[in-house]
Amino acid sequence: MNNNTKIKHDNQFVDYLKNKGKKLGFLIGNSALSNNIKQELIELLSKMNVEQIDRLIRIFEAKFINDQTGKIDNEFKVKIEKMINGFKDKERRKKEDLISSIEKFNKNISI
Repeated sequence: MNNNTKIKHDNQFVDYLKNKGKKLGFLIGNSALSNNIKQELIELLSKMNVEQIDRLIRIFEAKFINDQTGKIDNEFKVKIEKMINGFKDKERRKKEDLISSIEKFNKNISI
């Protein structure tokens, strides 16, 4: 590997780490953790390797996404439940109408 390639590779890695740091800073900053816990977590980062930091980012991302979409999930669940209840009501009315029609038919045959 020549010097220019190594410098380019090093710069890309530095950019990668900066982006990871920004992402982690955003996720920690928006978490519900107390400020003391956030500060201790930031201090621990210097002792963590890249894999551990990536895992921590994935954990915070999952929590962040869950927090952001939880309301949407609940709204969607309510809409689905309303639809299901509507279908059940229609099915019940259809069954009642069918039973009523059968009973009328049976009365007409009995005459």
